Amino acid sequence: MPSPAAPPLHAWGLLEISGADAAEFLHGQFTSDLKRLPEGRAQLSAYCLPKGEVLADFLIWRAAGGAYRLLLPRERCAPVARRLQLFRLRAAVEIGDATAAHDFLAVFEPAAGAPAEPLAVAERGADTLLAWPDARGRWLRLREAAGEADPETGADERWRRLDLEAGLPFVRAGSAERFAPQHLNLDLLDAVSFDKGCYPGQEVVARMHYRGRIKHRTYLLRCPDGAAPEPGAELFPAAAGATRPCGHVAEACPLPDGGWLALAPVRIAAAEEPVRAADAAAAEVLPLPYPLREPE
Repeated sequence: MPSPAAPPLHAWGLLEISGADAAEFLHGQFTSDLKRLPEGRAQLSAYCLPKGEVLADFLIWRAAGGAYRLLLPRERCAPVARRLQLFRLRAAVEIGDATAAHDFLAVFEPAAGAPAEPLAVAERGADTLLAWPDARGRWLRLREAAGEADPETGADERWRRLDLEAGLPFVRAGSAERFAPQHLNLDLLDAVSFDKGCYPGQEVVARMHYRGRIKHRTYLLRCPDGAAPEPGAELFPAAAGATRPCGHVAEACPLPDGGWLALAPVRIAAAEEPVRAADAAAAEVLPLPYPLREPE
C-alpha cells in the first residue's frame, strides 16, 4: 500500500454494515446489484424512498473482513443509518457509523501500487485506497484516525469541483429526497440495475426507465459570477420574464477565478437555452464526460 502525502477531506463519512444477512439485506435496499459486486471493486449505488426519490448516493464495496462499507457525504450518514435500522427487523445485520474512526485523505497523484482502474479497491490492514470513478485519476485513502484534528487545506473544495466536472452528483441535505436516480444520471453511471428485483422505489424507477418518461437530466453548469447556489436552489430559464423553475441544483461549488460550477437536474427541453439561479447571471451548459443517452 503506498503512503503518498495527501491532504485531509472533511466532507465524507463511512457506514459499515456487517452480519450474516448483510449481503441479502443490502441487495434488497439499494439500486445497484450487490450480487454482481466482485471482490476488490466498488459500485456506485443509491438508496431511494418508496416514491423513487434518492435519499443518498454513495460508493459501496465489501471490505476484506466481510463488512460492507458505504462512502458518502458525511451529512447523509445519519439519515441512511436510521432508515436501514428501520427495515432491519430480525435480520442478522449490524449497522454502524465508522466516520470518527477514520481519516479521509485525497490522493491526486498516482503512487506505486495504487489501483489504476476506476472503482478498484486496494486494502492492506486498516489502510484502504479507493480509485475514484473519474477517468482523470484520483484516489480516496481511508486509514485509522490519527487522533488529531486535520487542518483545512482546500482539498474538499477541489475534490467537489472535480466531482462536478466528472458528472458525479452526490446529493446533500438540501438536494436529498428530490430527484429520481435518472434525474441525477445515476442510470448512466451504472448505479442502477434494472433486472435485480425489488428495492424501495424500484417500481417508480423501472417505470420511468421502460416507458421513457425521463423529463429531467443532470447538466454541468458554469456561471461566470456570483456566489455558488445551495443544493436544492431553484433554476430558471435565463430569458427575461421567466419565473417558472426549470430545475434545481444538486451540488455546486465556487470556482477559483470567480463564479461557480454546478450539477443540476434541469428539464431537458429547457437545457437547450441558458439557465440562471435566482439573482444570478446566465449559466452555460458544459459537456459532461459521458453521453446523456436515453435508456435503450
